[in-house]
Amino acid sequence: MAAFNLIDEPWIPCTMLDGTQEHRGIQGVLVQAGSIKEIGGESPPVVAALHRLLLAVLHRNFDIADSGVWDRLWKGGRFDIEELNTYFKRWYGRFDLFDKEKPFYQVAGLAPTKGGPSHFLEDRSTLLTELVASNPVPELSPAESARWLLGLMSFDVGGWKKGRVPTKAAMLYRGAVVLARGDNLFQTLMLNLCHYAPREGEPWDFDPGKDIPAWERDVDTQPEERMPDGYIDLLTWQSRRIRLEPGKTLDGSTVLQNVVIMNGYSTPDHTLHGKETMVSFRHNRKAKGNQDPWPVVAFDENRALWRDSLALLQSVDDHVTQPETLRWLGDLASEGIIPHSRIIPVDVLGLRSNQAKVLFWRHERLSIPVVYLNDDALAERVQEALKLTETTEGLLKQALETMVRELLGIGAPPNRPAEKDRIQEFVRHLGAERTYWSRLEVPFKQLLAKLPEDRDEYGEYGEHSLAEWKTILRSSVMDAFKKSTSAMAQSARNFKAIAHAEGCLRRMTHRHLSIHQEIDEDEAEK
Repeated sequence: MAAFNLIDEPWIPCTMLDGTQEHRGIQGVLVQAGSIKEIGGESPPVVAALHRLLLAVLHRNFDIADSGVWDRLWKGGRFDIEELNTYFKRWYGRFDLFDKEKPFYQVAGLAPTKGGPSHFLEDRSTLLTELVASNPVPELSPAESARWLLGLMSFDVGGWKKGRVPTKAAMLYRGAVVLARGDNLFQTLMLNLCHYAPREGEPWDFDPGKDIPAWERDVDTQPEERMPDGYIDLLTWQSRRIRLEPGKTLDGSTVLQNVVIMNGYSTPDHTLHGKETMVSFRHNRKAKGNQDPWPVVAFDENRALWRDSLALLQSVDDHVTQPETLRWLGDLASEGIIPHSRIIPVDVLGLRSNQAKVLFWRHERLSIPVVYLNDDALAERVQEALKLTETTEGLLKQALETMVRELLGIGAPPNRPAEKDRIQEFVRHLGAERTYWSRLEVPFKQLLAKLPEDRDEYGEYGEHSLAEWKTILRSSVMDAFKKSTSAMAQSARNFKAIAHAEGCLRRMTHRHLSIHQEIDEDEAEK
């Protein structure tokens, strides 16, 4: 009989503080979290899911009722071994991946049916690949199977599975999951262990007596819609009914032989805002019908994360909501528990899909000075910088459209939709916007680091660093224009159109950014 208990079997990839690599079970990871640099996995979604599992175990054992409780745990530098061991002993059988009655994160007795839905998500190189369980699945080890099981529960993109029963996407399939990083795994977990006082509305109002993790529930996951019973339920949400079937290789090793996946729990539409703590939300004021008025901040193939950094730093009016975990860290800083001078690396993990097809996954990192989490004036300066950056991009597009109209002999403004489409397609083909944004990521991260120290005698932020940022914007937009048009200046007609557009761009950016420097008037008039 196959057995693989996640409490003590080595299945979580760990990088130790000395750089060595190990695999450990849940107990070993939590008990020795201070000696582990970080944990990993095959993909960003798997890494996010592993952390959420560990956080659920910790919330079940350590009530973060207030900042004082958090502070005592933080200063202790470790999680109470006896308390964890007692818990693991009590629930040991529920963590067995292949238990006959209560397999971890699965439904016992679930079996393939003729024509029924069954598939598995697995990948060894690039992206998640959908396979049908009626065919032989790759020989995944129990450790690999456990990691993908976690990732699947949170990030499966749903849709029609090979023409069979449609499945609703998992809870986090769109979300860019935010994970604050510490100097070791203990600190990382603590920095994401948010305020848990449901009767006080933290992280939201629910009955703590009903809030239990998936492995403590006696009732099997059902294909039904319901609200999360609480935060721990949310962290261990069972969006699928799954059954992993083990087999043996010729040398006697246990491998995954088959897998069945069917619909599990789903939530009513638009219920994540105000509950999910590890993502940002942006208000869609124009939402209609079934559209979500508070969609999550998601990855965009053509948009780097730093452009949405304001959604991490502050909740701004009714426009964006920062992750609750970061807001909690701001509260801890305001009480002096975390120093405002601390800089916290923040990982953002997730994937992007379209029509139930995974397009890409992504892992980005942004270092955030803690002082931003409490200082509205600093956030306003960042907002100002980002608005300047977006507007300058608009000037670049405007100048390029002017050039293209002149090249194509189209009047301004173009009167027919076909002319507008032709101009816009030409501009997209030049790729100037990609060049512009790619040059700004590193300087923007430097701006974040400089702003808190750049204060004048009245305490106002940004006198020097924002002026420097404007200079960088002007340089970047002109470089992007020149790079995108350099191959075109091969005829007098092209050269004239390019020079005219470049002059327009110089004048517009000068007015917009208020950069006081000499402009070659002759060149600007070309």
